[in-house]
Amino acid sequence: MSFESAGYPLLPVLPELVLAAGAMVLLLLGAYRGQQTTRLVTGLAICLLGVAGGLELMLPAGKLTTFAGGFIVDDFARFLKILTLIGSVATLVLSAEYLADPSRRIFEYSILVLLSTLGMMVLISAGDLIMLYLGLELMSLALYVVAASNRDNVKSTEAGLKYFVLGALSSGMLLYGASLIYGFTGTVSFAGVAAAVKTGSIGIVFGLVFLLAGLCFKISVVGVFCLRAEGRSDGGVHPRDAHCIPRHPPAMAADRGVRGDCLDGAGIVRRHRPEKYQATDGLFLDRPYGFCPGWIGCRHA
Repeated sequence: MSFESAGYPLLPVLPELVLAAGAMVLLLLGAYRGQQTTRLVTGLAICLLGVAGGLELMLPAGKLTTFAGGFIVDDFARFLKILTLIGSVATLVLSAEYLADPSRRIFEYSILVLLSTLGMMVLISAGDLIMLYLGLELMSLALYVVAASNRDNVKSTEAGLKYFVLGALSSGMLLYGASLIYGFTGTVSFAGVAAAVKTGSIGIVFGLVFLLAGLCFKISVVGVFCLRAEGRSDGGVHPRDAHCIPRHPPAMAADRGVRGDCLDGAGIVRRHRPEKYQATDGLFLDRPYGFCPGWIGCRHA
């Protein structure tokens, strides 16, 4: 099966297209039928995630690219996408009891989870800075609303506002860094940036610092994951916090693309990091701050 649009093959992005179209259909269903469709929409959303996972597994083996190399599907991306879809299904299952309360029947909740999952899948397959930013923002914008979904709860509203303000700050840093990188390299692809960074331009280095700082904050690499200030005001664990868990596979993929291709490819990271951390960089290590795939914000003993 092969189909194209504007000269670009759409087969690699088929699971994402199905997920986006399904989310729009469920949104129309919920808007037409009202809050009583919450349980139905949640069930259909779980089925839709399963369909997207099946389509992902049915894609041809090997490396697939589209959008001029901006969207890449390989074995690593497939594995992380399936992991993300499983995490999203678990989120909806864990949230079923919470949504069963008559005062919390929010059919939009499941749709927001679908859209956030779509952003995660785009982020995993990102091959350039544009696709990276689109995936990050699609993932984050939906999560802003999820954090504030309990509109009658002051703490929920506060959490959503904090998340939005601090997320906007990190987006600004990321965009500023991407602008610097494009200005000094003339390309947005990770491979092109990796080749240009070998020149040692100070402008590219500054751009990468801003980009990585915004990226690490956006995906909660630095700090304490979901229970950071903008996510929860009361320090407790909530069913909708479960959707923070699937964010880490995209974090690993984005780290591989930005830091792995752009920095490790040029030898920058390994020149400036202790030798004992180079062999296992990017894994769950014995670090005070837990999982930190990048070297920004890590405090080594």
